[in-house]
Amino acid sequence: MKKNRGGAEAGASMIELIVVLVIAAIIMTLAVSMFGRSKEVFHRQNAARQFKNMLERARFDSVKRRAATTAQMSTIRVLSPTSYSYTLDLNQNGVIDDPAETITVNTAAIADIQIGGTDLIFPITIRFDRRGATTSVNGVSAEVTPVFYFCNGACTTATATSATANGVYVSPTGTVAMIQGGDVLPFFANPDVTAVNSNTSVNPLVAVWDYDANAAPAASPSPVASPSPAASPTASPSPTGSPSGSPTPTPTPTPSPTPATCSSGQNANLTGCKCVSPMWIRSNGKCR
Repeated sequence: MKKNRGGAEAGASMIELIVVLVIAAIIMTLAVSMFGRSKEVFHRQNAARQFKNMLERARFDSVKRRAATTAQMSTIRVLSPTSYSYTLDLNQNGVIDDPAETITVNTAAIADIQIGGTDLIFPITIRFDRRGATTSVNGVSAEVTPVFYFCNGACTTATATSATANGVYVSPTGTVAMIQGGDVLPFFANPDVTAVNSNTSVNPLVAVWDYDANAAPAASPSPVASPSPAASPTASPSPTGSPSGSPTPTPTPTPSPTPATCSSGQNANLTGCKCVSPMWIRSNGKCR
C-alpha cells in the first residue's frame, strides 16, 4: 500500500497581516503630513521672495527714471496682513500713471500667508527716491519698518522662527534682504562726526548744494559777445636768391676690358681666350 506524503504549507496569520497594514497606514499618514507641510513652506517662501523682488524692482525703477517728486517715486504699500500693492512704471513710458499702474497682491489666497512684524500700523508706505533710498510719504524722513515676516497664519517678531516664517528686511538706504524667522538683525552705530572750524584749511569758496526739485530754475546768464579777432599780421618778405655752391665733379667711369678676338673652338673671357671643354689648347695655340 502506497503512503501519501504531505508537506507543511507556510503562510501569514491574520494578526501579522493586520500589523503590516497598520504600519503602512502610519507611514502613509506621515508622508501626507510632511508633503502638506512642505507645500505650505514652499508657498510661504515664494510669497516672501516675490515681495522682496517687487521691492528691488521698485527701487531700480525709481533710480532708472531719476524720480525727483513723491508722485513719481516707485511705491510699495503693505495694505493689511494679507495684501500689499506696488506702483511702478509698468508701461515703460517714463512716468507713473497712478492708479492705472498699481497692482494689488493677496497673500492669503493660496495658503493663508499673513504678514507680521512689530507694531505694524497699516497701511505702510515704502517709497524709493532717485538715489534708491527709502522715504516716507512726505519724502523727508525714513519711516520704514525694518522687517516684514511672512508666516503660515498670524505671527509676530517674537513668535517667528526659521521653521514658521521668512522675513524681508528693508534698510533706510534701500537694501533689501531675505532672512529667516528669528534671525538677529545686524546693528550699525552712527558714525562719529568731527566738528571742523570754518578757518581750518577749508576753502571758503566751497559750498554744499542743497538740491530742491520744486525750486524754480535759475536764470541763464546773458551771453557775452566774443572779442573781434585782431588784424592779420603782414607777411615777412621772402629772401631773394639762393647761394650757389661749388659743383661736385662727376666721377669718370672705368672702362671695361674689351674681350680678345678668339679663334675657332675658343670662348672669350676677361683674361683672354679659353678652349671650350672638352678641348684643350695645343702647343701651336689652337684648341684640339
